[in-house]
Amino acid sequence: MNLKSLVCAFAGGILALGTAAASADVVYTFDATDVAAFGSAPYGTVTLVQNGADIDVTVSLRSDLDFVLTGGPHSVFSFNAANTSIGDIKNIVFASGPSGPANVIVLAPGANTPFGTFSFMIDCVDNKACGGQGGSNPIVDPLTFTVMNAVYSDFGVENDAGASFAADVICRSGRCNGATGAVGVTGPGEETGNLVVPEPATAALLGLGLLSVAAARRRRRD
Repeated sequence: MNLKSLVCAFAGGILALGTAAASADVVYTFDATDVAAFGSAPYGTVTLVQNGADIDVTVSLRSDLDFVLTGGPHSVFSFNAANTSIGDIKNIVFASGPSGPANVIVLAPGANTPFGTFSFMIDCVDNKACGGQGGSNPIVDPLTFTVMNAVYSDFGVENDAGASFAADVICRSGRCNGATGAVGVTGPGEETGNLVVPEPATAALLGLGLLSVAAARRRRRD
């Protein structure tokens, strides 16, 4: 192997070490609602984390909001996802519990007025599931689940109403106490977390290695 190839291989290995632990999540913000009592956004977030071949999803609401079942063309949570089937949506857990197949149902498609129709909806099967139905017993966030064999680009697809996610919620305190309705995501996701760049120690190691290779090459010329 010549020196040029050696330098390239060495640099590539060091950079791989520096980026192996780097991560970046994608966060969508609930930024829209027709419920004036909810006040101004944000109303919560949807966080996507790539976990191997899967995407882990966490839906968190503003501190005065909880999930609720109001009936009609609504669902606790609805979202669009490409290249996904119902069977890919696993490990659904509400903080208030209980969860699991006996209490939670996934349907395709699903509606969440006024934010239109989505690829999927997650709902609770009866009044006692997921912590209860109605304002007297709301469903406490966060909601977490996994979408198998998925990538970030499968999400964030807007429907005809311009929304990619929506949730049915109730306000539990303050001036909006008792108000119910849907909140939706109408904007793009934002990448958060560590940038994929070498850490300072890794960059220093790369520099030292390159200097060593250069010195070896100089000695050979002498």
